[in-house]
Amino acid sequence: MIAFGRGASAETICGLEAERPTGVLFEAQTPEAIIAAVARFEAAETSIAARSCRENALRFSPVAFRRQFGDFVAAAYDEFIAEHATSRAQ
Repeated sequence: MIAFGRGASAETICGLEAERPTGVLFEAQTPEAIIAAVARFEAAETSIAARSCRENALRFSPVAFRRQFGDFVAAAYDEFIAEHATSRAQ
């Protein structure tokens, strides 16, 4: 993947500096920056493994979402119960 390095792209793509890169991010929205990003991507062809891309994408799977959302709700519920128990004790 080659993408502008802001927003969701910056949060989801692991750049070439990462241990297991999944793409190239460019910082300026100019033809020159995109051309340079394509050149970096082509030069790093062997650094970006399909397995790394798949594993990175699985972070956003429905199963992962349900697990992470469930963990978040459970933690919020536990915090609510703990706070409620504290206020009842006072």
